[in-house]
Amino acid sequence: MTAYVPLIDGPTTSADAVSGAPSPTPDEIRTVKDFGAALSALRLALGLSVRDVARRTDGIPASTLGGYFSGRHLPPPTRPDVLTGVLTALGVPEAEHDAWHRASQRLHAGRLPRMVAPNRYRGLASYDVGDSALFFGRIELAAHIGATIRDTAADPAASRFVVVLGASGSGKSSVIRAGVLPGLTTFAYAVLSPGSDPLTSLTEGLDTLATGDEGPAGVVVDPLEELWTLGLAADRETFLERLDAWARGGPERVVVCALRADFFANATESPLLLEALRQHQVVVGPMASEDLRRIITEPAAAVGIDLAPELVDLMLEDADPEGSLGGVSVLPHLSHALLLMWLTGDRRRLTGDDYARVGGIRGAVTRTADTAYTALPEELRDLARRVLLRLVVVEADAPPTGAVVPMARLLAVGDEAEVRRVVDHFAAQRILTVTEHGCRFSHEAVIDRWNLLRGGPPIRSPDRRGVR
Repeated sequence: MTAYVPLIDGPTTSADAVSGAPSPTPDEIRTVKDFGAALSALRLALGLSVRDVARRTDGIPASTLGGYFSGRHLPPPTRPDVLTGVLTALGVPEAEHDAWHRASQRLHAGRLPRMVAPNRYRGLASYDVGDSALFFGRIELAAHIGATIRDTAADPAASRFVVVLGASGSGKSSVIRAGVLPGLTTFAYAVLSPGSDPLTSLTEGLDTLATGDEGPAGVVVDPLEELWTLGLAADRETFLERLDAWARGGPERVVVCALRADFFANATESPLLLEALRQHQVVVGPMASEDLRRIITEPAAAVGIDLAPELVDLMLEDADPEGSLGGVSVLPHLSHALLLMWLTGDRRRLTGDDYARVGGIRGAVTRTADTAYTALPEELRDLARRVLLRLVVVEADAPPTGAVVPMARLLAVGDEAEVRRVVDHFAAQRILTVTEHGCRFSHEAVIDRWNLLRGGPPIRSPDRRGVR
């Protein structure tokens, strides 16, 4: 059984969780994400967790329900009783069930009006399990990580941890989630982020795997460096020891950790991670030119977008042979430039002129961020900078990183309505991603490249972790 278990209940990409905008009615649902957001609104209104809903249904696993609520997939069209069971568990009157079934059937049938070509680029967002059809390149790396996971799970005498190590923006999360996990067809797995309360995150993650199934199972910890940037030192080794105990508590269990390379030294201070780094370390390096070419051309080819030959050559030249921009991986910049060209072009053909208009690989992220900032009324710009700086964590002897900051903390920065306006504005421009747990930068590439976030005095957060 393969089970992807999102550990954030409710909508995961919409700013509605912050702005308070109403969820769509069944007749207003236009995307799978809308469907998930609408179901999540019903669940949250009842104060239910995903596992609570699972208990109310007739055997629908929490992992499957998590996919529905997060908008990763829909109830199967051939089993209308599944959706009926979910709606009944959520207290939806029977008279309203037909509207929900019509929405589901509409999405399955693909009857929604489409643009000239659908978007196949993810921009600053990482690829997730549901994006495997959009994921290109890294075929050999994904196969190597998958083989390492299987070998580790089959060897009870070795470390139970696999560490996937790479620079920020090198594509660690994407290759694990979209390139590796879909291929682990015999594994049940959960994906978790440690956050500021790693022990609670771990407990919730392991609970989703407590199904009694003795088959292969895995826990993906992404990003592992949050144990240093957000968690308390006292919880760090406890978190790792509990993971190790879980992995050794059953056959064919493995823990997969995605770790930024600049936290390698921190990881070696943990005996469990040091052993894993010696035995099961996979390094994510720069992409080969052929893989970069596939990332550019194959998503476009899949939907009939024509790419001018000079555009592909120009992008590959700008990416440079090492695949880095001043020490920062090129991938998020490349992906964002492609997305921006698609959003602002005619969506039939992309050319060198489109590339120059968005600022190229080296300028697309900063141009988008600067444009979003200057589009704000002048009286909101100082507040915006203070809000954005709250999302940057600075630790001694460590590079700046991003954090998921609860809205309660962000709202304390200034007037509540104005803070919400600022957050919604940057979320609409894809600079920020908002969840019911809080707000974060869509990618750390924004932190690395945006001059607005450089300089200025550190701001100390209430829990003593440094925030710039």
